[in-house]
Amino acid sequence: MVQEFTVWVEPIPFKLKDDNRIGANGTANWNVLNLMWSKQFNKIQFQLGALNLLNEKYKTHGSGIYGMGRTYSVQIKVSY
Repeated sequence: MVQEFTVWVEPIPFKLKDDNRIGANGTANWNVLNLMWSKQFNKIQFQLGALNLLNEKYKTHGSGIYGMGRTYSVQIKVSY
């Protein structure tokens, strides 16, 4: 298996340099760990999920709003 990653870094545009949402070094990077499990039994599908398992504190680029903390989900889908 081969994985390829590309990183694109651009300087902060002049008009954003005074914006207090973006620090002098740009915005911080972040990583979250998400897991999803799904199993189909005849016409019933079970799905379990865990988002941001490590409860990482992060903001989307340029936003003042923090992302969702650790979250769990359970789904049951029935086809008929």
